[in-house]
Amino acid sequence: MLVHYSREQLGRARMTETEAANIEKLRAAYQGWNDSKGDPQSWEDLLDDDFEYHSLGAGREGLEFTRDYASKKALFLEFFDGLRKDWSMEFYRIDDYFAKGDQVVAIGHTKWHHRRTGKPIDTPKADIWTFRDGKAVAFMEFMDTAMMADATKD
Repeated sequence: MLVHYSREQLGRARMTETEAANIEKLRAAYQGWNDSKGDPQSWEDLLDDDFEYHSLGAGREGLEFTRDYASKKALFLEFFDGLRKDWSMEFYRIDDYFAKGDQVVAIGHTKWHHRRTGKPIDTPKADIWTFRDGKAVAFMEFMDTAMMADATKD
């Protein structure tokens, strides 16, 4: 059974200890990500060394940093550097969490500006996380990648 948890319900909802711990880790990391306007350090302790990253962007033109990654090291060296080089975060908000076992879905909204063109993207966002032994081992993000790619064009 899939269980939905809003922020208000997290303290009261019936969930397994694993689900609660995974949601709390994500909540803290997302808060740090938003508060720092994109500093990747909020993710450092959460991610397994063999972390897998996937995005609808899939490395398409203008979004090359969204290609698949198969390690935390590669993610920190390439994805976060590419993202921060080209984009400036205005906010990243998670409104709801859905959990089942080792998987958590985070649903929210984000707004960024492309540094060169100045064009904004303002898009709903859904992230699917998979955990193993308390660490995030896989991630898939869903957002309006067409809007994002368009924002990179003059």
